[in-house]
Amino acid sequence: MLNRAPEFSIISSLKNSFGIFPHMGLNPQPGKSISLFLGWTGLILMLLTNIYIIRKRLFPTGWGKLSGWLDFHIFCGLLGPTFILFHTNFKVGGLVGLSFWSMVVAFISGVIGRYFYLQLAGREVDIEKLTQYHETEMLKHSSLAAEKVQEIKSRVLLLLGVKGEGANLSLMRVLYLSVWGDMKIDGWISAEAAELDSTAQEHLRMHILLVRKYFFLDHFRKLMGYWHSFHMPFALFMYVGALIHILTALLFAVPSA
Repeated sequence: MLNRAPEFSIISSLKNSFGIFPHMGLNPQPGKSISLFLGWTGLILMLLTNIYIIRKRLFPTGWGKLSGWLDFHIFCGLLGPTFILFHTNFKVGGLVGLSFWSMVVAFISGVIGRYFYLQLAGREVDIEKLTQYHETEMLKHSSLAAEKVQEIKSRVLLLLGVKGEGANLSLMRVLYLSVWGDMKIDGWISAEAAELDSTAQEHLRMHILLVRKYFFLDHFRKLMGYWHSFHMPFALFMYVGALIHILTALLFAVPSA
């Protein structure tokens, strides 16, 4: 005698996903209640990342600070993939696998995009004002002659790659110098500016980072443009794959026990 397939509907699937927590089993296998809950929660978080894009493009002067929405975008972009990773029980394949790895690529590129954004943050006039401010404070808190301080600054800027014609540097070289400089600048300042007190060293650090930001500004604008062209297709494919996965699961999957 043939076994009848259990009845299934979209409503029952949603009930299984968001049912009463005491009755939610802890079995992480696909189709089980906890897996469905993790999947829906991850999807909702990933959809919420788009609020930042809507705010940026449709409401450029409203709905709170753009930087705050970017932080929310990043938070959801970090937490959503985490839920989805556990939803898959660390097993992906087929179309779902393509969607999942597209999400991973979008996630990693999002982290890189955040770094690009930080390098571009602020208006040029504000960067110039802050650069002058930190230079003034650096000289004020230093017991060394101004010429000596400028010599120290020049040596650290050379180590950061800020020299000659910046336009001759390749984009990958600029990215390497920027990341490597962020990792090494404190050590370089400690070695090159040991004669300065801690306050002068901190102002020197901020001044040098701002000089580098201004020096590499055009390069990071180009990098951000390339980043958008790379990031968006993976994000779109992730959503398309997720939609197909959800429709397939709702129409054909067996409900959780």
